[in-house]
Amino acid sequence: MLALTLLLCTLRLVVMETALDANAELIERQRQQLLEVATPVIKLWEGTVAVPLIGTLDSARSQVVMESLLEAIVDQRARYAILDITGVPTVDSLVAQHLMKTVAAARLMGAECIVSGIRPAIAQTIVQLGIDLGTVLTRASLSDALAYALSKQGIEVSRTDAGASAR
Repeated sequence: MLALTLLLCTLRLVVMETALDANAELIERQRQQLLEVATPVIKLWEGTVAVPLIGTLDSARSQVVMESLLEAIVDQRARYAILDITGVPTVDSLVAQHLMKTVAAARLMGAECIVSGIRPAIAQTIVQLGIDLGTVLTRASLSDALAYALSKQGIEVSRTDAGASAR
């Protein structure tokens, strides 16, 4: 009876460990899928893609951003890539370094990378950290970055008078 009880306990332990391992793998796959969904690359115009970043950036997510952006540059044959950080609440030295690496990698792929949406608090943080963004093209907003990319492609963007078009 003791041997049978020991055998059943061992079997229970093996089943539980197997279930825990399967759950851990499932959680990791779901985490990776969530990272990919949370960092979409959007085709804004022929030859122009954008990654609107929202929320906290960490090393894993920054890596997914870089991989997704580089893949989109190749797939879309993009000459301009916009990293919009309007929705990023804070930037530390690690995040800034990841952004710099992403910009450098995009250049190596033949795309000009534009960082948009740098808010005043983030600008102050970057300056206080001593990070030099001198080689990085920046624009105040996503619309400014898109207008820049379009103008570089010879596409003129102009405003129309809403009242005149309604007549």
